[in-house]
Amino acid sequence: MKIRMIVLAAVITFTAVSLLSSAETSRLWNDFLEAREKGTEPMLPDFSCAGYNCGETPIPDVAGPVFDVTKYGALPDDEISDRTGIQAAIRAAEKAGGGIVFFPPGVFRVHEAGDPNETITVRKGRIVFRGSGAGAGGTVLYMHAPLDPKNPQQMWTTPPCFSVTPAGVDESLLTDITGPSLRESRGITVASSAGIKPGDRIVLSMQSTAAVDEFLAPYRAEPSWKVLQEKGIMVQEKHEVASVNGRTVVLREPIHVNINPAYGWKVYRYGCVSNIGIEDIWFRGNWKDNFVHHRSALDDSGFSGFNLARAADSWVRRCRFTDFNQPVSVSGCKSVSVMQVLLDGTPGHSACTVSGSYGTWVGLVRDDASHWHAPGVTGQNAGAVFYRIEYNGDACMELHAAQPYDTLYDAVRGGIVYAREGGAVENLPNHLRRLVLWNFEQTGKPIDKFSYWRTDKGWAREVKPIIAGFHGVPTTFDESTLEVNESYGTPVAPESLWEAQFIKRMGALPAWLAAARTDWTTMLSLWQNVRPADIAAGRPASVEDAAGETAAAATPAVTDGLSASWPCNEKSGTVILDKAGDSRGALHDADREPGRTGNAVVFGGNNNSYLEIPSTPAINASHEFTAVFWMRCAGPTGGYQNLFGKTEGKSRNYFLYMGKANGQLTFSANWEDAPGDFTVDNFGVTVWDGAWHHVAVRFDGSARKLSLFVDGVMKKTLDTKGAVLAGNRGPLLFGQGLSGALDEIKFYQRTLSDDEIVRDWKAGDAK
Repeated sequence: MKIRMIVLAAVITFTAVSLLSSAETSRLWNDFLEAREKGTEPMLPDFSCAGYNCGETPIPDVAGPVFDVTKYGALPDDEISDRTGIQAAIRAAEKAGGGIVFFPPGVFRVHEAGDPNETITVRKGRIVFRGSGAGAGGTVLYMHAPLDPKNPQQMWTTPPCFSVTPAGVDESLLTDITGPSLRESRGITVASSAGIKPGDRIVLSMQSTAAVDEFLAPYRAEPSWKVLQEKGIMVQEKHEVASVNGRTVVLREPIHVNINPAYGWKVYRYGCVSNIGIEDIWFRGNWKDNFVHHRSALDDSGFSGFNLARAADSWVRRCRFTDFNQPVSVSGCKSVSVMQVLLDGTPGHSACTVSGSYGTWVGLVRDDASHWHAPGVTGQNAGAVFYRIEYNGDACMELHAAQPYDTLYDAVRGGIVYAREGGAVENLPNHLRRLVLWNFEQTGKPIDKFSYWRTDKGWAREVKPIIAGFHGVPTTFDESTLEVNESYGTPVAPESLWEAQFIKRMGALPAWLAAARTDWTTMLSLWQNVRPADIAAGRPASVEDAAGETAAAATPAVTDGLSASWPCNEKSGTVILDKAGDSRGALHDADREPGRTGNAVVFGGNNNSYLEIPSTPAINASHEFTAVFWMRCAGPTGGYQNLFGKTEGKSRNYFLYMGKANGQLTFSANWEDAPGDFTVDNFGVTVWDGAWHHVAVRFDGSARKLSLFVDGVMKKTLDTKGAVLAGNRGPLLFGQGLSGALDEIKFYQRTLSDDEIVRDWKAGDAK
């Protein structure tokens, strides 16, 4: 039976997304252009100066000198700590005035249990950490043991494994600011420009309790917000001087707040290092537990990777961070780029935190680990751009309070979740003015009347965000908490605000951008197909992971083409391990029970209970696949019971589910090669008898055939409408709406033969 209607609204609902080619030009964008022409204050900030050298030139491929860590005693693949040798190579590069600290292929152990509880530091500029690639055959820097917190009572005091810590920098007071300046302008009036010259890096600094009402309007500070009450508003904008004319200092970048000299504005020298690079390295931690927010210092910061602090015109690129609580952070910096970075492995605390910096550009970053806080900001941070990043729908951008402002999420895919933005009560609000969500695609759960200023809770306070082109999963807002909500449900033009503003400032997109986007697509696909076991780093097979399951698992009966395998044998927690690759799953409101073998995942019979596998190349198979699992269903629930499927949104999904009336197994699908055709095919088989059954679904796109096997017997083969399934970029979902359990789930990127499916059933049936 084939019908053209959607029957899975009870499983997942989505909103249609208009094509960007037909998007209308944003009114906010027109307002920005008009303000630029007239020299007035626009509603939108100018984000175009974010990133290395304001985005105007490519990140340099530094030539040398080269300091090979193996010459200083750090040898790969010898199971011995390499910390001392790495630090020695860094010191040699510093003594020479800069250079490349080079890591050849192999695994370098950067922190072992017996090592000092200290960070590997960089104290001077012009140092580039360069590996031999972040994929197979490349460089792994393996943090085997966590560091301990400096203060066990303060869970944020654990030092990172690596840190840029400038020594002997000048932070002296230069002068007072004596005249007003308009937000988004570039000139300041000072008492004296003596000692200030073009090229200098300076800090525009202000701290005032008198400024609180202006910066917080239309809201008022609450008594529990101790920082605002006691210290007031604090601004630390870092800039480069473009020119000096008498008492007028012109800056290279726009000022992101109005300057009122009555608040006591001052100019300091910005003490920093510059041209620090981290590139072509796979950083691997050893965080394997189920993350619990603020449970312990180990949860929050035990495995912290690289902290780039007080650095200007610096970068992190072409790197991968696996199994960290806090993979990478940028603090107190100016004009830093973090790009082409994959975050994966065990979910941890913060994906990529930008704090106290100006003009950080975080672009082409993907968080497959689903950290508690997705990439975001905290502290007196200004002008950060998050460009075309992706994170899972169950996470939320980090808005960690302590007075960040002017932040852009530009063409980003991810979720918004209450309480996941972070922020202690004493440091509220979470974000001051001008949090901008531009063409943000919501991929999490639907939300009704999401509030950016929750008066029923002691958190979730962002001052009047600006939203344009919000689309994806249906989510409405409390409009009274927004400055603007333009074109809800439909993307606007320009597609990227940062790109459009850069073109307006420079006349064209930066020459490096197109290649960076193309390269990112290629390297992401390659990295996601490389497991930790493919490189010699990692835990021994005998080590117990934190969920209580041994790393070793029974070998599946059929391994050829096996791209993902979830035995579901964890004893507790929300993580479901992939024994064939790195496609870890996350449980939502599901539990465990004795299964067909070991443990199984048991679902609650509602749409909030399911297993989610974030999209990876290992489970993206639109032309052919075989999905195999053991299942037990207690009976009807009154709704559809989804066994597995993938979805990107309305008109882009496929599912195998049980009908709500008769329980018959049914496959519904959209097709890339038959757009507009939604098909529902009923196999006429029921398996909700409370017993365990082996189920296999085989799709052969070239033959346009879809086959169902139950307990090793082919029940039916259907002719399909198309040859290419739609919805392949979305997450793989199991058990949504199911009143029952799943066990021994496997996914093959090929069509298994009839005999192979029988062999898999017999192997499981014999256990």
